[in-house]
Amino acid sequence: MPKSTNGGAILFLPSCTGVQGWNFKDIKKYWLNPFLKSGFVVGVVDYNANRNAKRPWNCGKNKHLTDHRLVRDVFNGVQSLAAVPGVDKDKIFTIGTSLGAQIGAEAISRKYTKIAQKENLITPRAHIGLYGGCSYPSRTYLTADITSPVLWLSGGRDVEVGKGCSDFLFNRISRSQPDSKFVLYKNATHCWDCSQLNGRSKQTAYGMQTYIFDAEITTSSQAETLKFIKKLMK
Repeated sequence: MPKSTNGGAILFLPSCTGVQGWNFKDIKKYWLNPFLKSGFVVGVVDYNANRNAKRPWNCGKNKHLTDHRLVRDVFNGVQSLAAVPGVDKDKIFTIGTSLGAQIGAEAISRKYTKIAQKENLITPRAHIGLYGGCSYPSRTYLTADITSPVLWLSGGRDVEVGKGCSDFLFNRISRSQPDSKFVLYKNATHCWDCSQLNGRSKQTAYGMQTYIFDAEITTSSQAETLKFIKKLMK
C-alpha cells in the first residue's frame, strides 16, 4: 500500500520462475517501489508459491501450470486489487516481464475477456509487457484480438523471445487499440532490468542468450510505463 493512493493499482507478473532470491530485489527496486511512490496499490502474482513447484517451474513447454491456470492467476490478482479500499476497478493495470508479459497479454484476449464477462470478473484497463514473446510454435500469446491497450517493450538483442512478434501484428493491434504503443530498444537483451542476473548466459531454442543489465534502458522502460498508465487514467 502507498502512503497516499491515487486510485490506481498495479499487478506485477514476474517471469517464468516466479519470485525467487535472484529476482526479488530487482522486482522490488525497479517496479514495486517506484509505483508505490507514485501512489499505486501494488500486488505481485507468484505462480509457484505453495504449489510444490520445481524446476523448470513455468519455463519453456514443460510448465508446472497450464496456461489457463496462469491466466486465472492474473484475474485472481486483479480481483484482489479491486477489493482494496480506494482502488478504482477501472484503473487496474498489469505489468509483466518475459512469461508475465505473455500471460498478461493472453488475459486481455477476446477469448478470456468473454469468460471474465460471463463470470462478472474485472478485467485490466491495459497491459504492459517487457521482453515477452508474441507467439511460439506451441503457443500464441499476443494477438490483434485483444480488448485493451498494450504497451509492448522489446529488445533488439533478445534471442529468447524468438521471431513471433512483427510490425504486421503491431500495426493490426494499433488499429483496433489505438492507445497501444510498441517500443524497441535496439541494444537491449532479454532481462535488461535484471541486475541480479547480469552476465548470466543460457541456451534457448533460438540460440545462446546472455542477460545484460542496462540501467539507462531500465529507466526508460519505467518512464514509458508510467507515461502510458497515466495517460489511460485520465
